[in-house]
Amino acid sequence: MARQEEVKRAQREADERRLGALQYEEAELQRVCYGNDLDRMLQQVVSASPSFIARFRFEEHQTVKSGKLLSTRCTLCLENFELGQTYSPWPCAGNHFFHFNCMLEALRSRNTCPLCRHPVQAAYLPSQSEVIHRYIMRMLYRVAT
Repeated sequence: MARQEEVKRAQREADERRLGALQYEEAELQRVCYGNDLDRMLQQVVSASPSFIARFRFEEHQTVKSGKLLSTRCTLCLENFELGQTYSPWPCAGNHFFHFNCMLEALRSRNTCPLCRHPVQAAYLPSQSEVIHRYIMRMLYRVAT
């Protein structure tokens, strides 16, 4: 009995470490890809939060086995779902579903469902004053060099 509890505790700790690593990876990806994208900031385009994306990646995903899904297309890539592919539903009332990789890219680019615009937890978005400050600093740097 004590051995089972120890195994469970070790698994929880390993899961927490993996989730933390995924969250760090997503935060770094967003920093590199979008960190200085002033157009995105000014247009208030925001990705899903790194923690939301990490949890999404960490969770078990559904696999296409049979049924009506086989005659359905992913509305993002427009490819049919095929046996063995993984997919996930967006956490919205419409329960829209997409290929796992399509949904991952959608989460990384915006925090809203591509079909109904239902939001999920958003990444940090700088205020307009921060964006303007960054823009001015960038322009001053260009003039100085």
